[in-house]
Amino acid sequence: MDTRNALSVLKNSVKKQWLFGMVLAVLAALSLIFMTGFAMFTNRVYVTDGSDVKCILTTESDISKILEDNGYAIGKDDIVKFDGFKDHEGEATILRAFGVDVTCDGSTKEIMIAEGTVADVLAKAGISVGDDDLVNIGFSEKVDDDTKIVIQRVTYEETTSETEIPFETKQIFSANLARGTQVVNCEGEVGTLQTVSRNTYIDGVLTKTEILSQVVTKTPVDRVVTVGSSLRAPVSTNAPEWLQLDANGAPTSYKKVLTGKSAAYSAPAGARTSTGKVAKIGYVAVNPNIIPYGSKLYIVSTDGKYVYGYAVAADTGTALMDGRILVDLFFDSYSASCKWGIKQVNIYILE
Repeated sequence: MDTRNALSVLKNSVKKQWLFGMVLAVLAALSLIFMTGFAMFTNRVYVTDGSDVKCILTTESDISKILEDNGYAIGKDDIVKFDGFKDHEGEATILRAFGVDVTCDGSTKEIMIAEGTVADVLAKAGISVGDDDLVNIGFSEKVDDDTKIVIQRVTYEETTSETEIPFETKQIFSANLARGTQVVNCEGEVGTLQTVSRNTYIDGVLTKTEILSQVVTKTPVDRVVTVGSSLRAPVSTNAPEWLQLDANGAPTSYKKVLTGKSAAYSAPAGARTSTGKVAKIGYVAVNPNIIPYGSKLYIVSTDGKYVYGYAVAADTGTALMDGRILVDLFFDSYSASCKWGIKQVNIYILE
């Protein structure tokens, strides 16, 4: 039987006996008044203490005094609920304090409370909870003697770090260099990436890291390497970057190829070609009826052992016009021209 039912049964029992005992009580009270001067009971209080319910007849009106006189010990954390007397009758309920375990900041302590919510317990414990802290139970939840409150402190830390951004290596294939050789045009420089991160700690333990921002504070500089694509080291080294060679040493793009005999010549410094240009390596003599002046050429021996390289049709001569040779290649010295001699070549007409 719960305390509410027990209180109702007790009240009914008392009321049933009230009429019967009224006369006797009045007579007894009058007898006591006249014989002993003792005042009769004026108030009736129903006291609920847990599952125990009692009716107390008393002349007192102070509930604390009534409870003390009747052997009720009230602890400092207990609560007595009493709304006063109405028609000399009242109800008092004693709420006994119980312990609620609160774990926070590395320790657990027991908070005694008779009733209330999680928020009430924390307030009594003097524990403040930050907006980001974690609590295992809602603040408005009612507590009981099985409630265990756990608070986890959440803190944040922002860090700034720098990491290297590696540079890339770019290769430029050039017909001006022999295969197997390369020239470093730019060594390359690493860049720098600045990262701002936020670390989340729960009770001092790192649980999450998130990136807030990333900024490139130094842009990496690519390493640039020119790689030779010519079968051999060419005589003429002024080929444009757009000239690409295939695995056989031939241009990847050309209009047509002519095959024939080549010769070599040189001239004093400052000498001019038939087109008025100053003679230099890369300018070659042709029959303009076969290869028009200004044509861009790539010349290599048919056996691939010798490479003159990129050239421009800019001169002519008797042997070219009568068909004895297909092309006459300019060298910057007589000895170099003699070294070339007479060779069968492929002339790739590029434009």
